[in-house]
Amino acid sequence: MLKTRTGLPLFITLITLFLLASSNEVKLSYEESEGKELVYRTRNNGIVQIFVEGYSKTSQTNSVSTDTFTYLGEDTLGNKEFLIAFGDVEATKIIDGEISPDEDKLELVGEKLRLKVTPDWKLEQWYGLETLGYDEAGMDRGKLTANTYLAFTLTHLPDKPVTEKSKWEYKFPLELDTERGKMIQNVTKSYEVKKFRERNGHNCVEIEVKVDVAIEGEGETFQEGQNYKYWSKGKGKGKGKILFDYENGYIFEGSTNWLIDFEIVTEAEDGTTEKMMYSQETKQTLELDKK
Repeated sequence: MLKTRTGLPLFITLITLFLLASSNEVKLSYEESEGKELVYRTRNNGIVQIFVEGYSKTSQTNSVSTDTFTYLGEDTLGNKEFLIAFGDVEATKIIDGEISPDEDKLELVGEKLRLKVTPDWKLEQWYGLETLGYDEAGMDRGKLTANTYLAFTLTHLPDKPVTEKSKWEYKFPLELDTERGKMIQNVTKSYEVKKFRERNGHNCVEIEVKVDVAIEGEGETFQEGQNYKYWSKGKGKGKGKILFDYENGYIFEGSTNWLIDFEIVTEAEDGTTEKMMYSQETKQTLELDKK
């Protein structure tokens, strides 16, 4: 039997080396990128379909935005802070065959959002976006944007080092009160490390992300001289991939595909009801500016 200089059989040594080589373990953290202004280019393509009895409407949206993301650091309690500066946007929408600028996307240009999150990734405080005001339902649009960014855009990193096939989960219950009702979104994000890989000179961990969303809401609204009560219920699913540069502490690139379906039932003062079905599919790609 062949033996090595240590006296161990050769095949045992080879197995040991193989196990060591295949057990990459790294800590995923934003720490290495603290203070760096990272510019990301994001492309969004979406289709929205609305169905009401005897009526349907389809709209398409396309946008390219350039935003700056900065990890500001961690305090003595383990709270993390992030700053997002919303840059230039090229955004259009197509409704009934007509192309026009998408004004909703343009409102964030030049604004800044600062997030402070707890060690378990819950929103502690947010700053900025005061100029957005409230929507027609009386919802604070700045608060909605802050919660949406934390739940859907930010990557929630685990406390423990990861290896290939590592899994972790993040749950985010979001309840927003308005002047006329409330909206509840329960978000669950599941992460799984698929492999370690090199990408354009960056050592990355490839992470698969799956998202499940449950939506509920109720309230009142006033339209066309009548008061209406409404109830909404729906669900959403998303799947994506992230390449996280574990040596430099930032997302290198990513992509997601969303599909959300929900219904809204309204009841007028005279007792008549109407059901609206809403479906939205969104594809997004995110990449770090390589300059």
